[in-house]
Amino acid sequence: MEERAGGKNTGFIPDMPVLMYQMVFEFLTHKDGRLLTALACEYLDWAQLGHTLKVYLPECNMQKDFWKAELKDFCSKNGYDFNRNRESGPLLLDVLEGYLKYEV
Repeated sequence: MEERAGGKNTGFIPDMPVLMYQMVFEFLTHKDGRLLTALACEYLDWAQLGHTLKVYLPECNMQKDFWKAELKDFCSKNGYDFNRNRESGPLLLDVLEGYLKYEV
């Protein structure tokens, strides 16, 4: 793909936004990309950022509630209660705290 965002074949390397879009799209098609997107969606839902979530999902080319099924699957495979008390924070915070616990 050697087209610029404007659609003209110039023989140059594509503009950075086009390269980034391709890279992100490829990442989102993999298991880790879907999980990361699901964690971000769960955070947006937890933070009551519904409008942002409605914009984010189509930009990621994901269905409305895909993230709930993705996280339930992840939690069930890892022995984590997806339906835990939401007042304790989003799942992304738990993941980050778990990571930091082993890094320090």
